[in-house]
Amino acid sequence: MGLLKVKNILINTIIGVGLFVLGFVIQLNGASLMFKTVGFWTFFYMVIIFLILSRILWKLSQQLDLNLVNEQFTLQMGLWAVLLAVLLTFSAICLSLIFPGDHGSNQFIAQHFLSHNKLKFLVTFITINLTGPILEELLFRGLILQFISQIGHSWVIGLAVSSLIFAYLHNGNPFDPINLVAGLGYGYLFIRTKNIGTSIMSHQLVNIFATIQLFV
Repeated sequence: MGLLKVKNILINTIIGVGLFVLGFVIQLNGASLMFKTVGFWTFFYMVIIFLILSRILWKLSQQLDLNLVNEQFTLQMGLWAVLLAVLLTFSAICLSLIFPGDHGSNQFIAQHFLSHNKLKFLVTFITINLTGPILEELLFRGLILQFISQIGHSWVIGLAVSSLIFAYLHNGNPFDPINLVAGLGYGYLFIRTKNIGTSIMSHQLVNIFATIQLFV
C-alpha cells in the first residue's frame, strides 16, 4: 500500500508539473504578435498553432478523465458569464487605481491594438480576445483546476491553486490582484455551471472590454 501511494504521488507530481509547463507552451499562441510583418503566413501560423494547442488540451482532458462540459449551455449561463465579465472589468479598473503598476503585458498589447496596420490589429484582436481565452480556460480551469481539485479532494484548493498559477503566468506575480481575482471569478463560474464554455465566454468579454477601453 505504501509503494502504491508513493507511485500515485509521483505520477500526480509529474502530471502537475506538466500542466504547469503547458502554461508556458500555450504562449506560443501569441507568438504571431512578434512577427515584424503581417501577411498570409502570420494567419496560417496563428490558425495552425491554435488548432494544435487546443487539440492537445482537449485530448489531455480526456486522458485525465476531466470533463469540460457536464451541463448543457443555457441562456442563464450566458447571462452569468456576461455579468461576471462586467464585474471583473469594474473590479480591474478599481484595483488598478488601488494597486497601480504593471499587471501584465498591457503596454505591448496596447501598441498592437493602436497600430495603424489593420492586419496587425486583426491578428492582435483574434489572439488576445478570442483564441487566447479559449486556450487559457481549457488549461487553467478545464485541466489544472479540476486536476488539483481531484488530488486535493477540494474544489476550494483547486480554485485557489489554479488562480495563483493563472496570475503568476500572466505577470510573474501569483498575488497580482487583477489577475488573481479574474482567475477566481472564471474558476468559480466554471465550478457553478460545469461548462467550460461559460468561463471562455466571460474571459473573452473581459478582454474585449479591455480592448474597447483603449479607444475611449
